[in-house]
Amino acid sequence: MQRYTRFLLFSTVFTTGAAVLIMEVAAVRMLAPYFGSSLYVLSSVLTVVLFALALGYYAGGRLSDRFPYHIPLYGIITLGGFTLLTLTVISLYVLPQSAASVPLLFGPLFYSILFFFLPAFLLGIDSPYVIKLLSRDARPNESGEVVGATFFWSTAGSISGSLASGFFLIPAFGLTTTMVATGIVLITLGIGGGLLVRRFLRQSPNYDKRNNKSLTNAICTVLVGLTILAYFFAQHKAEAGLVYFDDGFYSQLQIFDRDYNGHPTRFLKQDINNSSAIYLDSEEIVFPYAQYAMLYAPLIGHPDNFLMLASGAYTIPRAIHLAEPETAIDVVDIEPGLYDLAVEYFRLPTTTKITDHVIDARAFLNRNDTKYDYIFVDVFNSGHFVPPHLVTKEFFTELNNHLTQDGIVIMNFIGSQRGNRSRTLPGSFTKTVASVFSNYAIYTTRTTQIDSPQNLMYIMRKSNKSLTIPEETTITTHEGPTLLSVLKVDPATLIGEEDMIFTDDHAPVETLLLKERFMY
Repeated sequence: MQRYTRFLLFSTVFTTGAAVLIMEVAAVRMLAPYFGSSLYVLSSVLTVVLFALALGYYAGGRLSDRFPYHIPLYGIITLGGFTLLTLTVISLYVLPQSAASVPLLFGPLFYSILFFFLPAFLLGIDSPYVIKLLSRDARPNESGEVVGATFFWSTAGSISGSLASGFFLIPAFGLTTTMVATGIVLITLGIGGGLLVRRFLRQSPNYDKRNNKSLTNAICTVLVGLTILAYFFAQHKAEAGLVYFDDGFYSQLQIFDRDYNGHPTRFLKQDINNSSAIYLDSEEIVFPYAQYAMLYAPLIGHPDNFLMLASGAYTIPRAIHLAEPETAIDVVDIEPGLYDLAVEYFRLPTTTKITDHVIDARAFLNRNDTKYDYIFVDVFNSGHFVPPHLVTKEFFTELNNHLTQDGIVIMNFIGSQRGNRSRTLPGSFTKTVASVFSNYAIYTTRTTQIDSPQNLMYIMRKSNKSLTIPEETTITTHEGPTLLSVLKVDPATLIGEEDMIFTDDHAPVETLLLKERFMY
């Protein structure tokens, strides 16, 4: 029986080790829609989980000395699973309602403590408890082997959980389902393990009579709790007018229909940001920033080829294809499946002229030697997250190297026009652009609220050929049709004395982003 008990205990630490890493990976994804996939989110999750585990290890050592029995161990695991399940369901209601009011700097840490500290603490109790139970029946010269084997199986579980969550569970089943399933597995392990170990050890001379305590009350409590949670989970409502929902590799994807600007409109929502939209009754371009994509015509005429970095719902590649059916179009995005969604839900035609590339934008540029007449860059998922490797001098150098002689780049950047002599994100970004492209212009998408974060549109040209656009050109902004000349921004109002040139070695975009958000 001792052999079976050892197997059960090692299986226990393997499973709980996997659960901790699944929770850790999922936690980063859970907070990303509200606070971005930034260093602050990652650091907050790691800090809270590791601190909770450390306290759990200490508490597990103390508890195992005081209560060196199997049933308390599995009771704690049951509680850990139930806590993870409960807090996951609670987060579905709390995060959408409250996250926007919590500062970006403290929000990730606050919600990491709220939702992940207690489960990680309870699961941290597991390993020292298992070591204590195994050591009790081991020979004196086997204590080192017991400790080593316990940490081996715990670490192996962590490795398995990390790989499974990132490569299979979350992409296949979604974030919420993965977290709920992990909680259910832990509850099952706690109840089932307690029953099994009691059966294994009942005839052992070392069996403590306190293990005879029935698990019936624990089972009933958990079942009642699960019933209540299932009810609230079933009441959870997604976006009104929802036609599609899934957890992608890098963002939560929702497609929904609603009226917008007097038209029935279909939106693609990536995390909390409406990244793309089409009118269901018109071919007009919906968002003002996307209208800038069509300014290529007065600058370069008819492009032979076009590169889109970050696809969204393929609304811009679709517009380019409708206007230039002979243009070869490459579309790059790290999120798989967007091409299929665009074909099914956003009227993207299936044509050999449009080629889909599932890869990071920077990696694509590094691996591709094609020269493009026109590149459009839309890599910012929201104003909460700026990918550091896509704002550096090296990145803009790659863009420049991939242009034909008179080729242009149009890039969408989310920031504020507010002039400031201290270091700012838009100022440093503009200074970085200017370090590679001497010939550039900046426009905005609003004529009012110019001090608020918004879309800033950068038009860059490899050659010194004019960037002049006909004076009568208009963009339909939120204020209505607006002359492009009114929307032009003087770079001197953005670049301050302390602004820096971003490089791959040093691009503190998270710090500057927080600074910008605290200004408003």
